[in-house]
Amino acid sequence: MDQSNEEISNDAVGEAQVKGVFVQDEYGTRKSVFCGRSVALDLLRYGLWIGFDRQVDPVTVNRASCHLAVDLPFPLGEREQSVWGSQLVGFQSLSIAARTHLSRADEIHWCPQNSVTAFLERVLVENQQHACFADDWDIYGPSLQSQEWDYSADGNAVHTYETLGWCQSEGNLGNICVNRQVIENDAQYVGLSASLQGGDIGLVFNWRSDQDYWAFLYEAQPPLNECFPNIQPYQATIMHIVRGSVAHRIERPMPSCESLESVDLDIKRSISGLIFGGQVRSSAFHAHDHVIPILPFSAAGVPAKFELGSQIGLLGRRNHSALFTRMDIVYPDAKLKLIPPSGQTRLMARLTIKNRYARPKPSQPNGQLSDSCETMTYYKGLEMWFWLTLPNNLCGYSAAYGYRYGSLFGNPTPTYRGIGADLI
Repeated sequence: MDQSNEEISNDAVGEAQVKGVFVQDEYGTRKSVFCGRSVALDLLRYGLWIGFDRQVDPVTVNRASCHLAVDLPFPLGEREQSVWGSQLVGFQSLSIAARTHLSRADEIHWCPQNSVTAFLERVLVENQQHACFADDWDIYGPSLQSQEWDYSADGNAVHTYETLGWCQSEGNLGNICVNRQVIENDAQYVGLSASLQGGDIGLVFNWRSDQDYWAFLYEAQPPLNECFPNIQPYQATIMHIVRGSVAHRIERPMPSCESLESVDLDIKRSISGLIFGGQVRSSAFHAHDHVIPILPFSAAGVPAKFELGSQIGLLGRRNHSALFTRMDIVYPDAKLKLIPPSGQTRLMARLTIKNRYARPKPSQPNGQLSDSCETMTYYKGLEMWFWLTLPNNLCGYSAAYGYRYGSLFGNPTPTYRGIGADLI
C-alpha cells in the first residue's frame, strides 16, 4: 500500500527488527536471501518477503520504508553509448517500481511491477561479458605434462584436455584447477558433474596449498582383458596429498564400465564425518544411459568436515577431454552456492528497510533547532546487497544425499545450465 503523503517522513514508525529476507518460487517454496549471494530474475519477479520479529504498523509500509535499487551499467543503450562511448564509465542507481503491502501482520511483501524483470533481463543480455578463466581459477600440475584448462565457449562449463595424449607418467597425481572462492562456515555438501572421454575425474577439497589437500576421484584401472581394452574396472579413491606424495589412500572397487560418459561426485558432511558417493553413466550396448551408483561410504582417517577457509577444485588425469558442468557447495538452510565465472553478467541490487526515520529532538529554549548531529535520532533498519542474474534454468541433477534441484512433484523443469548458472 503505497502512500505518497508518507514517503518523505513518518513519525509513526515502530521498532520491529528484520528477521529475514526471502524469495519464493512458483511452487511456493521459500529460500533465504543472504548478503552477497545471487537471486535469479525468475525468482525476483515474484517479489521479496521481509519478515519481522513483531507486528508492523501498516501506516509505515510504503516506498520510502521499503525499496530496492539496482546499479545499472553506464552508458546503457545505443543512445548513451553514442555520446559516451561503449566503455564502462560507472553505474547509475535505479529505484525499482514496486508494490509494497503487509502479506501478514509481521511480514512485508515487496513485488516489482510486471515490466521490471523483462527490462532487467534485457540489460543483462545486452551486457554479457567474456569470463576470464585466470581470474577465477589457479592451475597446478606436472611442469612437463600438464593439461589445458579454460571455460567452454558458452562460459558455463570448465573444459580440460590432455595435450600430450596418454603419455602422463605412472603415479602422476593429476592436474588440478582450484577455485579462488573459500569455504564458509558449516558447509554441508560439495559436488561436481563432468562428461569425459577417457581418464580420471576428481573433486579436490580442503585445499590449503599444492602441498596439502584431499581429493575424491573416480579413476580407471588397467583393462582386465587385452581383447576388450575398452572395458575397464574403476574405483572410487580418496587421497590425502602432503608435499607431493600420497600420505593416505582409501580405495573402493567399482564395476567394470564401457564407454563411460559422465561422472557425478558428491561429498556430504554427516554427524560421523564426511560421506562420499555419486554415480556414473555409460551408454554402451544400451538404448539409454546405464547408471552405476557409487554407493555412499565413509572411511577412517578422513576429515570430519570441510575446513573453514579452505578451497575446492577440479582434478583431471589422462583426459582426452573432460567438461565440468557442475560445481557447487551447500550450506545450512539449503543455501546453494554454485561456482560462477567472473564474466557472468549480474547486477548489484541494494535492499533498504527503514524501521525508524530520523526526526528532530524537542526545540531549544530559543525556539530554534540546534544544528548539532545530536538533534537527530537515526533510524534502525536493514541494508543489504545481492546480485541479480539471468533466469537460472537450473534443474535436472539429484545428488546421492538428497540435495535435489530437479523436477518437483512431477512438474517439468528446465535442464542444468552449468557452472555459469549462479543462484541462491
